[in-house]
Amino acid sequence: MEFTRQIVRMLHEDHMAKLRFLDRIRGLVASHDADNPPPPDDHEFGAVAALIAVEFAHAPDAHFALEEEKLFPLLADEGEAEIGALLTEEHREIEQTAGELLQATGLAKNAAPQSWATFRRLANALAGQLSDHIDKEEAALLPLLDETLSEDIDRELTLVYAENR
Repeated sequence: MEFTRQIVRMLHEDHMAKLRFLDRIRGLVASHDADNPPPPDDHEFGAVAALIAVEFAHAPDAHFALEEEKLFPLLADEGEAEIGALLTEEHREIEQTAGELLQATGLAKNAAPQSWATFRRLANALAGQLSDHIDKEEAALLPLLDETLSEDIDRELTLVYAENR
C-alpha cells in the first residue's frame, strides 16, 4: 500500500527494518539447535547480540512512544480508542520479552546449552510477537492514520519523530 502521510511512511519503513532484523534473529536461531550453541566467538551471534542490545536497550522505544503519546490519543479523539489500547498492551508484552531476551543474550554468550536454549526460546517468542504486531499495524493502524491525520499534524509529528528516532 502506498501511504500519503510522511509519518505513516516513516512508521512503515521502521516496520520493514524491524522485519529484516527479525529475519536475522530467526536465521541465527535456525542455524544452531537448542543443544548446540554457537561458539563464543561466532561472528553472526556477536553481530545479532549487538543489534539486540541497540534495538531493545530502551523501553519504550521512539516508535512505541510516538504511537502511545501522540498517535493513539489522536485516534481516540476520533472514536478509535480500541486499536490504541490493544496495540499498547502488545507493546508492553513485546517490551517484557525483549528485556528478557536482552538478559538472555548476555548469558548465551558463554555458549552453555541451557543459556542458548533460553535465548532461542525468547528470540522465537519475540520474533512471533513482533511480527504479529507489525502485521496488525500494517493492516489496520497505518491505513487508519493515513486517512485520519491532517497535513499539519503529519508535518508536526514527522518533525518530532525525526528528532527522536
